[in-house]
Amino acid sequence: MKKKIVLNIPDSNPRLVLNALMTEDSLIKVRVSFSGRPAKDGRFAEPGQARVVLYENNSSKGELVKTTIKGYTYYVSQQIAKAGNKYRITVEVPGYKMAEGEDIIPYKSAAQVSQMQAFTAVAANGAKLLKLTFRIDNKSLHDTRYQFRLFGLKYNTVRQPDGSIVRQTVRKEIFFSEDAGQPILYMDNSISDFVSDRLIKPEEAATYTFSSEDDLAIKTDTLLLEVSPLTESCFKYLYTAIFNAGSIDGFFTEPAPIYTNISNGLGIVGGMSTQIFSLKK
Repeated sequence: MKKKIVLNIPDSNPRLVLNALMTEDSLIKVRVSFSGRPAKDGRFAEPGQARVVLYENNSSKGELVKTTIKGYTYYVSQQIAKAGNKYRITVEVPGYKMAEGEDIIPYKSAAQVSQMQAFTAVAANGAKLLKLTFRIDNKSLHDTRYQFRLFGLKYNTVRQPDGSIVRQTVRKEIFFSEDAGQPILYMDNSISDFVSDRLIKPEEAATYTFSSEDDLAIKTDTLLLEVSPLTESCFKYLYTAIFNAGSIDGFFTEPAPIYTNISNGLGIVGGMSTQIFSLKK
Protein backbone atom coordinates (compact mmCIF):
# COMPACT_ATOMS: atom_id res chain seq x y z
CA MET A 1 0.00 0.00 0.00
CA LYS A 2 1.30 3.41 -0.91
CA LYS A 3 1.71 5.81 1.97
CA LYS A 4 2.04 9.56 1.72
CA ILE A 5 4.26 11.21 4.28
CA VAL A 6 4.34 14.95 4.83
CA LEU A 7 6.89 16.44 7.19
CA ASN A 8 5.91 19.83 8.54
CA ILE A 9 8.96 21.44 10.09
CA PRO A 10 8.01 24.47 12.20
CA ASP A 11 9.81 27.79 11.96
CA SER A 12 12.33 28.39 14.73
CA ASN A 13 10.78 31.84 15.14
CA PRO A 14 6.97 31.78 15.06
CA ARG A 15 5.37 34.17 12.59
CA LEU A 16 1.92 35.68 12.52
CA VAL A 17 -0.58 33.74 10.41
CA LEU A 18 -3.56 35.64 9.01
CA ASN A 19 -6.30 33.65 7.25
CA ALA A 20 -9.42 35.15 5.67
CA LEU A 21 -11.22 33.52 2.74
CA MET A 22 -13.81 36.17 1.92
CA THR A 23 -17.05 35.32 0.13
CA GLU A 24 -19.44 37.74 -1.56
CA ASP A 25 -22.51 38.66 0.53
CA SER A 26 -21.02 37.15 3.70
CA LEU A 27 -19.42 38.57 6.83
CA ILE A 28 -15.62 38.58 6.74
CA LYS A 29 -14.16 36.19 9.33
CA VAL A 30 -10.46 36.33 10.17
CA ARG A 31 -8.32 33.77 11.98
CA VAL A 32 -5.09 34.90 13.63
CA SER A 33 -2.53 32.42 14.94
CA PHE A 34 1.19 31.68 15.13
CA SER A 35 3.17 29.41 12.83
CA GLY A 36 4.93 26.40 14.30
CA ARG A 37 3.99 22.99 15.59
CA PRO A 38 0.32 22.53 16.57
CA ALA A 39 -0.70 21.37 20.03
CA LYS A 40 -1.93 17.82 20.70
CA ASP A 41 -5.48 18.88 19.82
CA GLY A 42 -4.27 20.06 16.40
CA ARG A 43 -4.67 23.75 17.18
CA PHE A 44 -2.06 26.41 16.64
CA ALA A 45 -1.17 28.95 19.30
CA GLU A 46 -3.13 32.21 19.17
CA PRO A 47 -2.10 35.67 20.36
CA GLY A 48 -3.70 36.85 23.57
CA GLN A 49 -4.05 40.33 22.13
CA ALA A 50 -4.61 41.24 18.50
CA ARG A 51 -5.94 44.35 16.82
CA VAL A 52 -7.56 43.43 13.50
CA VAL A 53 -8.69 46.25 11.21
CA LEU A 54 -10.62 46.03 7.94
CA TYR A 55 -10.29 48.43 4.99
CA GLU A 56 -12.75 48.53 2.10
CA ASN A 57 -11.40 50.27 -1.01
CA ASN A 58 -8.75 51.91 1.23
CA SER A 59 -11.39 53.28 3.63
CA SER A 60 -11.15 52.03 7.22
CA LYS A 61 -14.17 50.08 8.48
CA GLY A 62 -12.76 49.88 11.99
CA GLU A 63 -11.71 46.99 14.19
CA LEU A 64 -13.23 43.56 13.72
CA VAL A 65 -15.09 42.01 16.64
CA LYS A 66 -13.40 39.16 18.48
CA THR A 67 -15.74 36.19 18.89
CA THR A 68 -15.64 32.43 19.40
CA ILE A 69 -17.08 30.06 16.78
CA LYS A 70 -17.03 26.32 17.50
CA GLY A 71 -14.23 26.78 20.00
CA TYR A 72 -12.02 28.87 17.70
CA THR A 73 -11.29 32.59 17.93
CA TYR A 74 -12.35 34.71 14.96
CA TYR A 75 -12.39 38.42 14.23
CA VAL A 76 -15.63 39.24 12.42
CA SER A 77 -16.72 42.25 10.36
CA GLN A 78 -19.97 44.13 10.89
CA GLN A 79 -20.72 44.38 7.16
CA ILE A 80 -20.83 41.86 4.35
CA ALA A 81 -18.29 41.67 1.53
CA LYS A 82 -19.38 43.09 -1.82
CA ALA A 83 -18.29 41.99 -5.29
CA GLY A 84 -15.79 44.26 -7.01
CA ASN A 85 -14.55 45.79 -3.76
CA LYS A 86 -10.99 45.48 -2.49
CA TYR A 87 -10.53 44.48 1.14
CA ARG A 88 -7.35 44.90 3.17
CA ILE A 89 -6.90 43.36 6.61
CA THR A 90 -4.20 44.42 9.07
CA VAL A 91 -3.21 42.59 12.26
CA GLU A 92 -1.22 44.14 15.10
CA VAL A 93 0.15 41.93 17.88
CA PRO A 94 2.59 43.19 20.55
CA GLY A 95 6.16 42.19 19.70
CA TYR A 96 5.47 41.62 15.98
CA LYS A 97 5.49 43.77 12.87
CA MET A 98 2.03 44.55 11.54
CA ALA A 99 0.87 41.79 9.18
CA GLU A 100 -1.48 42.61 6.33
CA GLY A 101 -2.99 41.22 3.14
CA GLU A 102 -5.57 42.27 0.57
CA ASP A 103 -7.71 40.93 -2.26
CA ILE A 104 -10.88 41.68 -4.20
CA ILE A 105 -14.21 39.85 -4.32
CA PRO A 106 -14.88 38.43 -7.81
CA TYR A 107 -18.23 38.86 -9.53
CA LYS A 108 -20.64 35.95 -9.82
CA SER A 109 -20.88 36.70 -13.53
CA ALA A 110 -17.59 34.81 -13.83
CA ALA A 111 -19.60 31.62 -13.39
CA GLN A 112 -22.69 31.43 -15.57
CA VAL A 113 -23.63 27.76 -15.53
CA SER A 114 -25.80 26.17 -18.21
CA GLN A 115 -26.47 22.86 -19.96
CA MET A 116 -26.44 20.88 -16.69
CA GLN A 117 -27.22 17.22 -17.31
CA ALA A 118 -27.02 14.16 -15.08
CA PHE A 119 -27.27 10.53 -16.12
CA THR A 120 -26.24 7.10 -14.84
CA ALA A 121 -23.57 4.96 -16.46
CA VAL A 122 -21.65 1.77 -15.72
CA ALA A 123 -17.95 1.82 -14.88
CA ALA A 124 -15.43 -0.73 -16.20
CA ASN A 125 -15.69 -2.63 -12.90
CA GLY A 126 -19.48 -2.87 -13.25
CA ALA A 127 -20.24 -0.23 -10.62
CA LYS A 128 -22.97 2.30 -11.25
CA LEU A 129 -21.85 5.87 -11.84
CA LEU A 130 -23.54 9.22 -11.80
CA LYS A 131 -22.19 11.56 -14.47
CA LEU A 132 -22.75 15.29 -14.33
CA THR A 133 -21.88 17.61 -17.21
CA PHE A 134 -22.21 21.38 -17.32
CA ARG A 135 -20.86 24.44 -19.09
CA ILE A 136 -19.37 27.56 -17.50
CA ASP A 137 -19.34 30.90 -19.32
CA ASN A 138 -17.07 33.59 -17.93
CA LYS A 139 -18.95 36.86 -18.38
CA SER A 140 -16.64 38.84 -16.10
CA LEU A 141 -13.70 41.00 -17.14
CA HIS A 142 -11.09 38.78 -15.48
CA ASP A 143 -9.35 35.48 -16.15
CA THR A 144 -10.89 33.07 -13.64
CA ARG A 145 -10.31 29.66 -12.07
CA TYR A 146 -12.91 27.78 -10.02
CA GLN A 147 -13.62 25.62 -7.01
CA PHE A 148 -16.41 23.02 -7.14
CA ARG A 149 -18.46 21.11 -4.58
CA LEU A 150 -21.35 18.71 -5.14
CA PHE A 151 -24.26 17.92 -2.83
CA GLY A 152 -27.30 15.67 -2.85
CA LEU A 153 -30.57 16.07 -0.97
CA LYS A 154 -31.43 13.28 1.44
CA TYR A 155 -34.89 13.01 2.98
CA ASN A 156 -35.48 11.68 6.49
CA THR A 157 -38.77 11.13 8.29
CA VAL A 158 -38.89 11.90 12.00
CA ARG A 159 -41.75 10.97 14.33
CA GLN A 160 -42.65 13.79 16.71
CA PRO A 161 -43.70 13.26 20.37
CA ASP A 162 -47.33 13.89 19.39
CA GLY A 163 -47.15 11.05 16.85
CA SER A 164 -47.00 13.22 13.77
CA ILE A 165 -44.41 12.58 11.06
CA VAL A 166 -42.12 15.36 9.86
CA ARG A 167 -40.07 15.06 6.68
CA GLN A 168 -36.61 16.59 6.97
CA THR A 169 -34.40 17.56 4.05
CA VAL A 170 -30.67 17.13 4.66
CA ARG A 171 -27.93 18.34 2.33
CA LYS A 172 -25.08 15.82 2.10
CA GLU A 173 -21.73 16.34 0.40
CA ILE A 174 -20.89 14.02 -2.50
CA PHE A 175 -17.35 12.92 -3.36
CA PHE A 176 -16.63 12.90 -7.07
CA SER A 177 -13.81 12.87 -9.61
CA GLU A 178 -13.10 14.35 -13.00
CA ASP A 179 -13.45 12.33 -16.20
CA ALA A 180 -10.39 11.49 -18.30
CA GLY A 181 -9.51 14.23 -20.73
CA GLN A 182 -11.05 16.94 -18.58
CA PRO A 183 -9.09 19.75 -16.89
CA ILE A 184 -6.90 18.51 -14.03
CA LEU A 185 -8.60 18.90 -10.67
CA TYR A 186 -7.15 18.60 -7.20
CA MET A 187 -9.17 17.37 -4.27
CA ASP A 188 -8.84 17.70 -0.51
CA ASN A 189 -10.34 14.45 0.77
CA SER A 190 -11.30 15.97 4.12
CA ILE A 191 -13.76 18.44 2.62
CA SER A 192 -14.18 17.21 -0.97
CA ASP A 193 -13.35 20.56 -2.52
CA PHE A 194 -12.13 20.48 -6.11
CA VAL A 195 -9.94 23.28 -7.40
CA SER A 196 -9.53 23.36 -11.17
CA ASP A 197 -6.28 24.70 -12.58
CA ARG A 198 -7.99 25.49 -15.89
CA LEU A 199 -8.23 29.21 -16.49
CA ILE A 200 -11.24 30.56 -18.37
CA LYS A 201 -10.72 33.91 -20.05
CA PRO A 202 -13.43 36.58 -20.33
CA GLU A 203 -16.15 35.69 -22.85
CA GLU A 204 -14.84 32.13 -23.07
CA ALA A 205 -16.48 28.93 -21.84
CA ALA A 206 -15.53 25.43 -20.72
CA THR A 207 -17.42 22.16 -20.28
CA TYR A 208 -16.80 19.92 -17.26
CA THR A 209 -17.78 16.29 -16.68
CA PHE A 210 -17.73 14.79 -13.18
CA SER A 211 -18.35 11.19 -12.11
CA SER A 212 -19.37 9.76 -8.74
CA GLU A 213 -19.92 6.26 -7.37
CA ASP A 214 -21.44 7.76 -4.22
CA ASP A 215 -24.72 5.98 -3.49
CA LEU A 216 -26.41 9.27 -2.65
CA ALA A 217 -25.35 10.76 -5.99
CA ILE A 218 -27.08 7.92 -7.80
CA LYS A 219 -30.23 7.81 -5.68
CA THR A 220 -30.93 11.47 -4.91
CA ASP A 221 -33.55 13.23 -7.00
CA THR A 222 -31.84 16.62 -6.65
CA LEU A 223 -28.21 17.56 -7.20
CA LEU A 224 -26.70 20.83 -6.00
CA LEU A 225 -23.57 22.08 -7.74
CA GLU A 226 -21.60 24.76 -5.90
CA VAL A 227 -19.35 26.85 -8.14
CA SER A 228 -16.94 29.44 -6.74
CA PRO A 229 -14.96 31.81 -8.97
CA LEU A 230 -11.57 32.42 -7.33
CA THR A 231 -9.19 35.35 -7.47
CA GLU A 232 -5.61 34.55 -8.48
CA SER A 233 -4.41 34.77 -4.87
CA CYS A 234 -7.23 32.57 -3.60
CA PHE A 235 -6.55 29.96 -6.29
CA LYS A 236 -2.80 29.87 -5.59
CA TYR A 237 -3.41 29.44 -1.86
CA LEU A 238 -5.96 26.63 -2.23
CA TYR A 239 -3.94 24.90 -4.96
CA THR A 240 -0.70 24.86 -2.97
CA ALA A 241 -2.45 24.03 0.32
CA ILE A 242 -4.09 20.96 -1.24
CA PHE A 243 -0.82 19.94 -2.88
CA ASN A 244 0.96 20.30 0.45
CA ALA A 245 -1.66 18.10 2.11
CA GLY A 246 -0.52 15.22 -0.09
CA SER A 247 -3.40 15.01 -2.54
CA ILE A 248 -1.14 14.28 -5.49
CA ASP A 249 -0.37 10.58 -6.12
CA GLY A 250 3.06 9.46 -5.03
CA PHE A 251 4.90 7.43 -2.40
CA PHE A 252 6.33 10.51 -0.75
CA THR A 253 5.05 14.03 -1.02
CA GLU A 254 7.57 16.80 -0.52
CA PRO A 255 6.21 19.60 1.64
CA ALA A 256 5.39 22.34 -0.84
CA PRO A 257 5.55 26.03 0.01
CA ILE A 258 2.01 27.26 0.58
CA TYR A 259 1.26 30.47 -1.27
CA THR A 260 0.81 33.55 0.88
CA ASN A 261 -0.03 37.18 0.13
CA ILE A 262 0.56 38.36 3.70
CA SER A 263 3.22 40.98 4.39
CA ASN A 264 5.23 40.25 7.58
CA GLY A 265 3.48 36.92 8.05
CA LEU A 266 1.89 33.87 6.50
CA GLY A 267 -1.60 32.89 5.37
CA ILE A 268 -4.07 34.35 2.92
CA VAL A 269 -6.54 37.14 2.37
CA GLY A 270 -8.44 35.73 -0.60
CA GLY A 271 -11.70 36.45 -2.38
CA MET A 272 -14.33 34.20 -3.93
CA SER A 273 -17.99 34.26 -4.91
CA THR A 274 -20.21 31.22 -4.49
CA GLN A 275 -23.36 30.15 -6.32
CA ILE A 276 -25.39 26.95 -6.05
CA PHE A 277 -27.12 25.49 -9.09
CA SER A 278 -29.88 22.91 -8.67
CA LEU A 279 -30.68 20.02 -11.00
CA LYS A 280 -33.74 17.79 -10.65
CA LYS A 281 -32.89 14.35 -11.98
